[in-house]
Amino acid sequence: MVHAAPGFPEVVWHRYNGRVEEIGTGGDVHLWHVPLHEGAEGAWLFLSSEEKARARRFVAPKLAERFVAAHGALRRIVGAYVGCRPADVHFSFNKTGKPFLPGNVHFNLSHSGDVAVIGVVRGNHAIGVDIERLQPVPDALDIARRWFSPEERRWIEKNPDRRFLRCWTLREAFLKALGVGLHMPLNEFGVSPPDMAGFPFVTGHAAARHTRLAQWLFPGEAVMSAALCNTGFSFF
Repeated sequence: MVHAAPGFPEVVWHRYNGRVEEIGTGGDVHLWHVPLHEGAEGAWLFLSSEEKARARRFVAPKLAERFVAAHGALRRIVGAYVGCRPADVHFSFNKTGKPFLPGNVHFNLSHSGDVAVIGVVRGNHAIGVDIERLQPVPDALDIARRWFSPEERRWIEKNPDRRFLRCWTLREAFLKALGVGLHMPLNEFGVSPPDMAGFPFVTGHAAARHTRLAQWLFPGEAVMSAALCNTGFSFF
């Protein structure tokens, strides 16, 4: 099931299998489904020294393998869009640490458990994506009551196990599209619960009219949200 705001571009889904084949040339949003249970060994060869250092800091080997597989896939996929080898992708970083590349190819990575999603879009929109496995969040109501809008709180309270992560992923995707992550307090904006208006949207923030949201529900598995924000808007 998908909930998408009016004006959200057509979405093309890809399944990553270690290779990047046809990617097209249009302005559509490309979402890559990336399994993380394999692919770490080959990816290690073309990670940067900084990425290798981050991987070594994981205590649990499985978490390190997922990190390597996800970032190796990111390099392969982004490299295909900009026309270079994975090892030759050189990321720059904004003030809050979000990676980016010069030019008009925008991307974002999110992972949960053994699955990652990588969003790519060309043009004048930055993209943010967030995926979460559907599972109870012990502090969901406390978080919602402290940080979320009254509208969100009322909606979540009726079924916190199913609804909290739907709002959370929309919020994360929006913050990642802005390039600020959790450096911006969560109570400085809101999102409209997807089922109330028929589609999700941002409320209470200057970037709201520059942003389009979409959300996918995979019953019993995960919820994934994406946000597109016009690159002409700057948070800083």
